[in-house]
Amino acid sequence: MPQLVAELFAVAFVTFAVGTLTDQWLMAASLPVLWAIWRFLRLKDGPPVLAFAFTFHWGQVVIGLFYYAATGREPLGMQATLYGEMVGIGLVCVLTFIAGILIGDYLVGRKMKPQPMRETSLAWGTLLVAYVAILAFRTSLRDFAWSNPQLAQGILAITYIRFALFYLILRRLVRSERYAAAAGFAILEVALGMTGFFAEFREPLFIAAVVLAEQFDYRRVRHWASFAVVAVAAMFAGVLWIGIRGTVRENFDDRAHFTMTEKLSYTSNLTETWWSGNAQDKLISLDSFVDRMWDVYYPALALARVPGVLPHTNGEMMMVALQHVFTPRILVPGKADVESDSLQVRKYSGVAVAGPEQGTTI
Repeated sequence: MPQLVAELFAVAFVTFAVGTLTDQWLMAASLPVLWAIWRFLRLKDGPPVLAFAFTFHWGQVVIGLFYYAATGREPLGMQATLYGEMVGIGLVCVLTFIAGILIGDYLVGRKMKPQPMRETSLAWGTLLVAYVAILAFRTSLRDFAWSNPQLAQGILAITYIRFALFYLILRRLVRSERYAAAAGFAILEVALGMTGFFAEFREPLFIAAVVLAEQFDYRRVRHWASFAVVAVAAMFAGVLWIGIRGTVRENFDDRAHFTMTEKLSYTSNLTETWWSGNAQDKLISLDSFVDRMWDVYYPALALARVPGVLPHTNGEMMMVALQHVFTPRILVPGKADVESDSLQVRKYSGVAVAGPEQGTTI
């Protein structure tokens, strides 16, 4: 309790100092939320998965504020009149999740006896063979999934077992301080993630951060350096993807027959072209990256229109979502398709975003 009180005073002082020096009180108010995430969601006996997940959520709420304070460049979200209110709502949502998890953990902990920590060891050969097998057959599994829509979700889930194996491999390498080998695996996964239609490089970067956080010792310079490298790599990869994804997705089906080496070469050439471009293009990519991350623009527009222009749905949208989740298509083949999110965004934000007419969804 004394330590908690001391931390609260420290957080309050930092919050007040940041708000006074920057005059960005909304940004300052987000700092206690970040502290609460890492103070209360690092549960015992396990990697800080929850802390990282909600740090990402927190980042989606406030990244635009920090970007504007650091660069003076105004993100898209600030064009919405009620963006500040939406940021406040987002921060309260994060705090609500934290409170709910803590209450649930306390209630469950009262009824369950402490279990001894067990770690099942898999042989290196087993890990590597399973990892390489899923990696090698990833494309074939996905092709089979999309040709069998009723089984698509289950088959696609199998391909993501690779990330669980990647976590185990990376964790074992980091614990034995074989950083070069760990970096090699991470680079391989990030490079492969850059060759797909979606940004699949994100998962290995997050996994690397979780592994490092689990073993982190603030007294070791090597650990700080490793964290810095992962953070810089994540930021660079995100901005790079924004800069090249349009080209990557153009005629994507025409490159389906490419070998993995050819796909990597294609992405490498795009990266080289983007890097050798002018600085203004890179700034535009950075702006777009922040706009993509800062998830307040459309909700803030909707906040201004409901209920003044459009009425509340009184839970109808939530009920439709729950019915869809609890009605598996494999058992109910005639289940209606999910309505494009773009239609909802058009209705509630008033912005004509691309939708089913363009074969996409926001």
